[in-house]
Amino acid sequence: MRCTVLLLAMAFAPVVVRAQVRFEWPDTTVDLAKYTTADDCLALSGRDYVHIHRHRQMTTWDDTLPVPPWLELESVAPAEAQDVARCMARFTEPRTDLKDWVPLTVLYLIANRDHDASVVMGRRLAEVPADHVHERTQVTDSIIRLYVTARPSRLDSAEAILLRRAKGDDVFHRLTTYFWLFKESEWHADTVRMQRVGRWMLSLGDSLTPAQRQSDAFRDIGKIDFRGTGVSDGEALGGDAVLLQAVRAVRGWTPYLDSLRRSSAAFIALVREDWRHATQTQDVSDYPPGHHAAPLSADYWFPPQSGAVARPTPGRVSLIVFQDPTKCNGVATSDADVVQDWLCLNLLARARRLAIQFPQLDVTVVTPTHGYFMYATPPAPAEEAAKIREFMAPHTVPGEAVGVSVTSTWRLPAPDGRIIEKPWANYEHYVFGRNFRQPTIALIDTDGTILTTGEFDITRLADLIDILVHRAGT
Repeated sequence: MRCTVLLLAMAFAPVVVRAQVRFEWPDTTVDLAKYTTADDCLALSGRDYVHIHRHRQMTTWDDTLPVPPWLELESVAPAEAQDVARCMARFTEPRTDLKDWVPLTVLYLIANRDHDASVVMGRRLAEVPADHVHERTQVTDSIIRLYVTARPSRLDSAEAILLRRAKGDDVFHRLTTYFWLFKESEWHADTVRMQRVGRWMLSLGDSLTPAQRQSDAFRDIGKIDFRGTGVSDGEALGGDAVLLQAVRAVRGWTPYLDSLRRSSAAFIALVREDWRHATQTQDVSDYPPGHHAAPLSADYWFPPQSGAVARPTPGRVSLIVFQDPTKCNGVATSDADVVQDWLCLNLLARARRLAIQFPQLDVTVVTPTHGYFMYATPPAPAEEAAKIREFMAPHTVPGEAVGVSVTSTWRLPAPDGRIIEKPWANYEHYVFGRNFRQPTIALIDTDGTILTTGEFDITRLADLIDILVHRAGT
């Protein structure tokens, strides 16, 4: 009975319900009064930049469009510049703390306070003793990078510093300095500056003695800083390749197109003239254009029937893409990434665009095996070839043929025992010495003659292919 009363009391007891707390969205209003340091203002700039570019990515689909040439010429968005200018109003020169000289310089340039940027950089350099040559060089390099990577780039200011420093350098360091400025001009689509600097480079090249051209210092030219990050972009190009780029820039692109419209022979004669100027030699045996294209070999073809005909295919304009999935370092996340050769899947993206634009184009992608694939258990050659094809499948080029070659190897003597790969035949047939890098592509005309090898410049390749397919009447 007592239990029943207790249960009834519990059942009819008033239930106390606590009132719910209504969610209040946090106040995200930007209060610049709270932004008191250079790092705070830099964070503000970064947030504005991300928001602005995120909006563009969400509203514009650029995958099917050509790579915009204005990407490196873009100024800071007005909204970002205004926010940074307001945030930086509290900072005046020369009373800022030099420990913040790098973020201050970045912010001054964003806010279009170039004079203040120059003052703080000058103060930083002035505090380094004149006899501390290495430290002064490091600070000067940092100043140049800040100018070059600004939005938009201050190439005039960077050039002035570079030229002052180059006056005291030997011929090889001067040529390397000029080449760095040449490549930055190319990156920023500044063709006038490219041609001016290219003439300086050729003047130095013409002054070199045969002994200087055979030196290690000449062969080491061209190992340039990659986009101001302090990271080298690989082994040196070599003086010949560097000077060849200068010759082409000075000549301009139009003469090459005009010559190809006449004939492949006229085009080859022109590019071989460039080679002779750059190398100061009459020997063209090391230079690919004009040589007959060697047949491509592969142990596995995808689709299988594509290996039944010779490649490059006689009578067709052919593009060979040398691809190595094991060396992929990432995927494209922005328009700018599409022009990076080290993002190797982008080679296929560019090849796909060309194949769509020119259905007559014969595209062959060739790649070697390595005895392993990513982190999988080392596969047999046939399995590795299938994995490579599967890896490339989402990036299929219309009408392409993919050839996978099994790489020959040899083993170091005991106790080392490491496996060393032998040179890949498909590369060897399209590399002609003179310290040139392995090619990314090769363009072949309908007669099987190599017209160009090297990097995958989609814009210029499209110009050449357009002439070839129309000239062939295909």
